[in-house]
Amino acid sequence: MEYQYYEFQAIDRPLTKAERDYVRSLSGRVRPTATRAVFTYSHGDLPENPLSVLEKCFDAMLYMANFGSYQLAFRFSKSAVDVAALESYSIDYVIEISTTEKSLILNLEIHEEEGGDWIEENNNWLTALLPLRQAILQGDYRVLYLTWLQAAAVSEDLGEEAQEPPIPPNLQKLDAPLQSFIDWLEMDQDLIAVAAQASSNQEKAKEPLSDWVNSLSEQEKTQLLLEII
Repeated sequence: MEYQYYEFQAIDRPLTKAERDYVRSLSGRVRPTATRAVFTYSHGDLPENPLSVLEKCFDAMLYMANFGSYQLAFRFSKSAVDVAALESYSIDYVIEISTTEKSLILNLEIHEEEGGDWIEENNNWLTALLPLRQAILQGDYRVLYLTWLQAAAVSEDLGEEAQEPPIPPNLQKLDAPLQSFIDWLEMDQDLIAVAAQASSNQEKAKEPLSDWVNSLSEQEKTQLLLEII
């Protein structure tokens, strides 16, 4: 039997009443909280593009289906990310970046040819993967490379002409969120070990918060404050 699971989470701020009403309008069975909504389907599907739901209300989205589809997407303020650096990892149908006036959506998708496994409705996958959003904000793109690596191994969506993206440093040192990503996709550890041989070791530079704030333009500071309020 077909089974699809969608989960959305808000990180930067809770949903407004209007946003929760909108989420409820998408399904009679959904019970959104101030920060989370889950949709499951054995028949039918989400009536709206999940990336549109993400852009309107949330900061993170996870989708998985027992026919082998996996999707993880994050919403960022455009002023908070290095758009050019992210675009260097862009690969059609696998790692896609889209922008609106204020936001950037990073969408990671894997579609396995051989299908997937049983999916537990009560799972913590998205919660375990949420720290990857903050890592990306800090310039850590290891999850993007791992996405490409898995797509190259299991998916036909990656065309032969697709080039390998930049190899990020520290693939030898995978923290808990990255290990959760690997476990979620059931990645081959040997494949990761081979890729890690070409990855440099780099100590993370500690940037004082005051230096980062001072580096922002007045417009960027105002935009970030408006998103927090």
